[in-house]
Amino acid sequence: MSKWENILVGDDGLPYLLDYQIHFRPPPELPLRWLLHWGQQADLYYLHRHWRRCRPDQLRPDEQIVWSRPPLPVWVAEAIGPIFRRLRLLILRAHGVRGDPRKGPPGGLGAGRDRANPANSNRA
Repeated sequence: MSKWENILVGDDGLPYLLDYQIHFRPPPELPLRWLLHWGQQADLYYLHRHWRRCRPDQLRPDEQIVWSRPPLPVWVAEAIGPIFRRLRLLILRAHGVRGDPRKGPPGGLGAGRDRANPANSNRA
């Protein structure tokens, strides 16, 4: 929900929200229901953030104040998110799924090029 790509503009020019977590109402016996509630709180914050950036005139002053501060789930996600993304990238690199972005793809663009002497590039 934090991405603009989750908001689509229809043929009628109106915005449509493309996010299912915010609309899900689980049964009371669902375990870890609090976790879903955290995600929904984050989604509502991001929805109001987009709304505040695009159409602040449509929000009451009290809504602007309440939704200007990120809720706890957003704080937690922003604190640990970079750590998990870094760990995920390390795991993918260790398994050869992702290469080092500073190096060109093996056998891809730039393969066989002589960087010291561009005239010798792609010689067989």
